[in-house]
Amino acid sequence: MGKPVGRSNAGGESRGQERASEVRGKNFEVDFDELAGFNFKKLQAFNTLTVVNDDEVTFIEADDEGAGGNYETDPDLSEKIEDLLDEYGIAGTLKILQINGNTADTFRAIWETLDDGYVSGGPFDLEINTAFVDLGLAYIEYLEEGGEALTFDTVKYAEGSRDQNMHDNILGNVTTAALTQRGLLELYGDMVPQEYLDRPYYSGNASAEGGAAHDGVRAFDYDKGWDREDYIEQSFGEVDARATNNGDGIEMIFGDGNSTDNYAITRHEGAGVELAIKAKERYVGDYDQDQITVNEDGTVTYTVATGDADAVRSSWNIDWAATVTEAGDDSVDDLEFKLLLDTDPGLGEVFLDISASGVEYYGEGSGWNGTDLQNSWNYGFFPGFDASVEGLYTAKLEAYDDGELIAVQTIYVEAMDVV
Repeated sequence: MGKPVGRSNAGGESRGQERASEVRGKNFEVDFDELAGFNFKKLQAFNTLTVVNDDEVTFIEADDEGAGGNYETDPDLSEKIEDLLDEYGIAGTLKILQINGNTADTFRAIWETLDDGYVSGGPFDLEINTAFVDLGLAYIEYLEEGGEALTFDTVKYAEGSRDQNMHDNILGNVTTAALTQRGLLELYGDMVPQEYLDRPYYSGNASAEGGAAHDGVRAFDYDKGWDREDYIEQSFGEVDARATNNGDGIEMIFGDGNSTDNYAITRHEGAGVELAIKAKERYVGDYDQDQITVNEDGTVTYTVATGDADAVRSSWNIDWAATVTEAGDDSVDDLEFKLLLDTDPGLGEVFLDISASGVEYYGEGSGWNGTDLQNSWNYGFFPGFDASVEGLYTAKLEAYDDGELIAVQTIYVEAMDVV
């Protein structure tokens, strides 16, 4: 490369080279705007080099309005980063480049540059595929040293059909499946830690959402302590087979004839926990669908009838099940569940922590740390409850991992004189 045009002093050296010579043995910062024409080798002969940006770089996610499904930087840095990659490669560029003063943004900017090459060159461009593997190796090292997982950057997006984050994209390139497909397993297989080779490839395609690969990456990342926005899934319907008697999906463990359906369900797919809770008619079973409202926030409202003033029990029960799924088998000892029932029929909430008594729960394990914890509760068990009073009651089932709340499922029971 030649020296920068119009940036020479009287002696013919560029001002940058002159500054570099004057500060031998120190870190020399170069702004992106000074990169064009620099003699990198001469510069580094005197000093270590750090390339910085004076103007903040922002990142436009692929799902942002107007992004067209592409992840971009503003301003566009691709040409300048390509120069660095040509000179230093992935590892070398990461050592000298600092976007916005941090390594996470540097990974983001390099990924965007490589993706431009991938889009233009196609999926079988060996140079680009090799660079993505090198980026994956560097990213693994960065993660293992405590770096921020880039799980909140949407980089591949098409409405209704794909939503993939940068973290899954980068790590997907160093899986056994991806390396084999691109003919790079023999070259790189020994460089990638086995657990990352085995980590599933999750494309973010709608067809893969909630499937084995999606569940696998969520469990992997949760065990690593990385945050994701897709750990929680909510639904209404049938419980996990593990919550059913003999795993047959026919009836609940806590008693014969108890339906496995009509539950409000929250699953934490990383921790491997399912929380299921519902109201049902005592001695009858599930309420009709016209008495059930599934709310947009994942809560469910059950509209039920009040009972007689002299009734000992309410006309409705709260059925609940806290289940550890396969993904949670390795951390069951750290999990804790709480059932909280609201005793205030008015708009306020006064919760009774039922889990504190520890006398009504069924589980194969010991106490609250078993793998199948479930039962059916009636408000008439509470002293002073009046089954004839109209009211709105809240019931919550919570999951904790090592003392931290990780998931909650809430339902509302609206008791009325006429239903």
